[in-house]
Amino acid sequence: MVCVSIESDVFQRCRPDLERCQAQGFRKVNDVWQYEQAFLDGAFHAVLTIDAAGRVAGKVIDTMTEEEYLPLRLTNPAGSYVYGVRHAYEELLRRIADTCFVRLPFASPQANRLCQRIQETWGDAPEFPWKQKAYATSGVFRHPETRKWYAAILPVSWDKVVPGREGDVELLNVKVADAAAKVTSYAGCYPAYHMNKKYWVSVSLDETMTDAAIWDMLRGSYAFAAKGRTTRAQTDGKGVQDSLAEVVLSAVAKIPKGKVATYGQIARWIGRPKNARLVGKILNQAERYGAYPCHRVVNHAGRLAPGFAQQKDRLLAEGVKLKDDMHVDLKRHHWEGVSMCMNLPTNGRQFPMQQE
Repeated sequence: MVCVSIESDVFQRCRPDLERCQAQGFRKVNDVWQYEQAFLDGAFHAVLTIDAAGRVAGKVIDTMTEEEYLPLRLTNPAGSYVYGVRHAYEELLRRIADTCFVRLPFASPQANRLCQRIQETWGDAPEFPWKQKAYATSGVFRHPETRKWYAAILPVSWDKVVPGREGDVELLNVKVADAAAKVTSYAGCYPAYHMNKKYWVSVSLDETMTDAAIWDMLRGSYAFAAKGRTTRAQTDGKGVQDSLAEVVLSAVAKIPKGKVATYGQIARWIGRPKNARLVGKILNQAERYGAYPCHRVVNHAGRLAPGFAQQKDRLLAEGVKLKDDMHVDLKRHHWEGVSMCMNLPTNGRQFPMQQE
């Protein structure tokens, strides 16, 4: 029995960076980019192609027979030799992925577009709270103040949504006021998978629904999640949100070149340890307040901000080393700097601690 494409498994959440691909040795052949490399001491020859949509295909040629070596694609190959060939090929693919591709949070283009728009609009990055392999790629979005979910992107088998339908799909779960009406009115909208079907719906992220239609649902779901948040009065004609932004950005301005701090650190420095995501939202809107080195702020694991294309280049230019394509080496570049930020300006305002 033929197994699922090895290439799809490795490159499922990756987007090619053509400049890096060319530097690695990819060359344009007709309408695709092609790369060839021998492995296992020349016994096999890998040929990879990237099409205009960024999809990766590959062949492994047995150099002795000059034919494609198909046993490595069997679900249950016989013998350790075939496993060895497959393992070596997978290692080669992973090196290419790390060197020439940008890691994405989700598999489908529509999911990644919506994820980027969420980040740009509300400053929220997806959380991946489940450790089990079956759910590890399921991401959720929370309101930064109430901590309530307003969206979840879940990879599932189509058969769990439409019985008998083959293949896989990423679903977006959102809360709506009229779930039953949405399901009957929109192609691509289904009763919620694994959530309350009275209040939630699942949308297939396969381009059946337009981004604009899905975004309307997302905005409504975000508004539902915002209910119950703390309301803050305005003072002296300036909202507390603006004043809080000034405090956050004053802390960011103190991070020196060649160092990084985390969202959680900044939240602790300003006395709001539960509001790391609110810090991220403010940084996403920092241009409203002036020029600040927001590229020097990463998450607790050193991960760069999804959708912030210039962050990596700016950090590298300042001498910051990365462990991989998306993570700063925190052991080398983490800036503690707490004592320097204890007396940040608050303009006489007190910012209440966020309640869970």
